[in-house]
Amino acid sequence: MIESIALLGHLENEKNSSDDISRMIENCYRYNSKKQQQVAGINIDITNNIPVFKDVILFDLRPEHSRKMLYRGGNGTGANPSPSAAKTQNDTLTRKIYAFFNKALDVDFLTAEERQWLSDVYQCLQANDQVLRTKIDDICANRNKGDSLFLTLIFTKGDELLFVADIPLFVKLFRFFNTPNTVSKGTCSICKKQDVTVMPASSSQTYKFFNLDKRGFFWGLLENKDPVSFPVCLDCLYDIEKGKEYIKNKLNFMFVKGLYYHLIPQFFIGNEASARRFIEIVEGQNNGQVVDDLSSNVSNEQLALRSIGKLDDSIAVNFLFLDTSSGASAEKIAMLVQDVYPSRLSKIFEAQDTVTSMYFTVFPKASKGNKYQQNLFAVAREFFPKQKDNGGKKKKTEGKKSGKGFDKYFLSVTQNIFENKPMDNGFIYSSIMDKVVKQFNNMLAKNITEFEFLSTIKKAEMFVSFLLLLNLLKDRKEETMESEELFDDYFVKFKDLYNSPLKRGLFLLGVATRMFVDLQYDERGSKPFLTELKSFKMNLTDFRGLVPKLQNKIVEYDYVEEKWKLNRMSIALANASKYLLQVDKTNMSVQEMNFYFVTGYHQGWDVGSYIGSKLKEYKENSTEDGR
Repeated sequence: MIESIALLGHLENEKNSSDDISRMIENCYRYNSKKQQQVAGINIDITNNIPVFKDVILFDLRPEHSRKMLYRGGNGTGANPSPSAAKTQNDTLTRKIYAFFNKALDVDFLTAEERQWLSDVYQCLQANDQVLRTKIDDICANRNKGDSLFLTLIFTKGDELLFVADIPLFVKLFRFFNTPNTVSKGTCSICKKQDVTVMPASSSQTYKFFNLDKRGFFWGLLENKDPVSFPVCLDCLYDIEKGKEYIKNKLNFMFVKGLYYHLIPQFFIGNEASARRFIEIVEGQNNGQVVDDLSSNVSNEQLALRSIGKLDDSIAVNFLFLDTSSGASAEKIAMLVQDVYPSRLSKIFEAQDTVTSMYFTVFPKASKGNKYQQNLFAVAREFFPKQKDNGGKKKKTEGKKSGKGFDKYFLSVTQNIFENKPMDNGFIYSSIMDKVVKQFNNMLAKNITEFEFLSTIKKAEMFVSFLLLLNLLKDRKEETMESEELFDDYFVKFKDLYNSPLKRGLFLLGVATRMFVDLQYDERGSKPFLTELKSFKMNLTDFRGLVPKLQNKIVEYDYVEEKWKLNRMSIALANASKYLLQVDKTNMSVQEMNFYFVTGYHQGWDVGSYIGSKLKEYKENSTEDGR
């Protein structure tokens, strides 16, 4: 993986760099940020060769300013290699700007004239320290959360405005501070060049979790205990840094709300050509050709992955989910999904499109917008949320630990989808029904609307359909199913979701229950029958017992004027009973059985409309036959 990162960086350096200084620059401009990015330039007049403080000038940060400021972040609280730094909550002026001058004045190769000039600039800053701090604090007071601010020096010389990079002395110091001290002769682990100057790549230059340079079991047997297990030459070191920067700016995507990932490619055949093609795709130059005519509603993240899915398997991608919840200094892997090939991405999106298109067709009124808008990973997130769902209220006893637990479950499901690993039915249906039951209780408590509750069930149906299409769930076909002409046309719309007598029986029982509950509400203004559903924790015996209860309700409500409602309910209930009678016993879990029941509850009136159209069709056919 690190070789591919270096290759990306090499192509970027090749495309954009004209000198060694440009390769050392760290890009501080964030292309994908919607937050405000600004620079506070400490303006010093050097027209008469005597530094005089003028003002602090605020201006918007642009991509070219990284080079002009000679920006490169230092390690921790150490000085940066130039008098430019990102403003933090710490004393940036002292720790970064002043610290640079203290470090620079200790360099022994400076001429007397250079040292004096540096000292004069430093004294000018210190003499105006309080004014500087006041102006910078005023700027910070007007910033919003997430906005970025950088401090740098800008110089006025007559009518000319000079940045740090325009001063040769700062360029010389920048190059010196960026030249590694710990070097030796060896073979570069990236480009494989032999007998070249190499140095160990630090975690800040690669990733904080990258540990090829850590001590191993046989460390004590080495005479030279330098971390030679990951030696790189200077050119490759800068390539790795530039590749990491490219990934951060161009390959950092939102997976679902609140969760981001780095998309890291891995090239196998024709490395450079494959890398160029990859860059071309993710930068969107050929998305229209590769993805055909997908709606503009598809997110950039989905477009990039769909485009990659059209490539051959000469490359793979790694999804690097980073957990920075403990702060930047504790960056670690939340999940690393490795070696996902384009053919797998293609299959995943094909399944997603099939499911979203299917539900868009069946429920056109409830499917707002384009059918490609639905991200089924975002749907899955609802059943494996970041924090425990307590009706919108978080208990005081729930801290970060519980939230991380659910992240772990969601990422585990995500990994299984990408790596084509079967999932445990019990775990999936249990997680789904936990959410459904909570939403059901919220609906009864009037914390949410019935529409919100039914929407949760619809999303559960879509998620399960998605997993079944990818063959990631064990499909339970435990009985031989007798054909039923009336409902075959309805069930065929959902592929293999309802492919057994038990599934269809539970579904139609849910349909009949929804029809009666709505009828009961129309007549009484309440839904007391919902208490019979045991918060969707019924077993097979409970479901069978529900049939006579509903039959009795049909008799009890025979007084209603709209007999067609009872008629459709009777048809659904009769067919539910017919399917259930085909089942002697089952290994299906309680959660899975209740899932199929609630899907019927969700689709109750859609099935009712279908029954009505079928009855009308039969009546018309009978009339024609009688002529």
